[in-house]
Amino acid sequence: MLSLLPGLTPRHQAPLLSYWDSPRSLLEQSPETLRALGLPPATRSAIAAWQAKRLPRELQQWLDHAREGLSRGLFSLLTWDDATYPPLLRHIADPPALLYVRGNPGALQGPQLAIVGSRRASRDGLDNAGRFARELSQAGYGIVSGLALGADGAAHQGALEAQGRTVAVLAAGVERIYPPRHRALAEALLAQQGVLISELPPTIPSEPQQFPRRNRIISGLSRGVLVVEASLRSGSLVTARLAMEQGREVFALPGSLGNAQARGCHQLIRDGARLVESVPQILEELTGWQQQSAPDLWPEPVAGAREDMDSQDTEPETPVQQSSSGESFLSAREQALLAVMGFDPQSTDTLCERSGLPPEELMQCLMGLEMAGVAYAVAGGYRRSSG
Repeated sequence: MLSLLPGLTPRHQAPLLSYWDSPRSLLEQSPETLRALGLPPATRSAIAAWQAKRLPRELQQWLDHAREGLSRGLFSLLTWDDATYPPLLRHIADPPALLYVRGNPGALQGPQLAIVGSRRASRDGLDNAGRFARELSQAGYGIVSGLALGADGAAHQGALEAQGRTVAVLAAGVERIYPPRHRALAEALLAQQGVLISELPPTIPSEPQQFPRRNRIISGLSRGVLVVEASLRSGSLVTARLAMEQGREVFALPGSLGNAQARGCHQLIRDGARLVESVPQILEELTGWQQQSAPDLWPEPVAGAREDMDSQDTEPETPVQQSSSGESFLSAREQALLAVMGFDPQSTDTLCERSGLPPEELMQCLMGLEMAGVAYAVAGGYRRSSG
């Protein structure tokens, strides 16, 4: 129901979810509380109708279809409070309250890198998207993209050719494959334990305003975003800008001066994106990201997958000798933060004060702790894991 509420944007959802243990709690609040929270009138009216079991016909049909699909196992639902919700995505400014998931949810749990680019990519652009996707897959990274024509499709196909995992983030519902000519690619992705995800109800068609919302999920799932080819007006530049805002690494491939589809990449490089020409250059930039995630299914990228790189690059900062729960993989800053974190929820403001970390570093360390399984987000802040 939360995904159907009119007027409730992701920017509205993020602060609201921090108040309650689950998204459903929002739907159970009184009219006075909803008004005090500043929700738009259309949102409050829809919640009131849901509480009174008098939803408008179209909303009821969407809700009934979603329930039927869930009961038949056609797709699953991953909510913000779920323990398997992707940790990196949880920490963006406007995480989706829920995700409809078609395929293997485990594909969301390994380290990911997004590859995006022009829908009208050149032959070189398509080749580069496929080649980088294959090599990154062989290095242990899942490939995230948007299933669009051009570079996106080539990236998904490259991951499949390397027997890797790939995540397609849709700007439509998971039952409305767009563009239609990529239905066969979507089916191949699902057959190889990949996954289709969307924050939109399953049968919602794509609309222009939904693509920027989709792009923030692509970048939010990923450690970095590689733009292989883009014009100055490409939606890929939106994804790159969102990635920068989210604190992700942004990489761009240089192109020919005569290629209009390379001008967006050149602009990104001028704006601070990393110019890269090979996968080892990307891997070298990502060595600071430490993640302990689904090791049985998707092992962490290893030094053996790199070319001409020292194995010491994969070692965590200042490892400590601790036994069980992932603490041996923590950096010195993460250890210090964990030391001041208790088993009762503490706000980020409190953790900033106690750890002495600036907010930006604090959020990166919290991501590391959550990925290592030694801390997790709860209503009201963060707490240590008791396991």
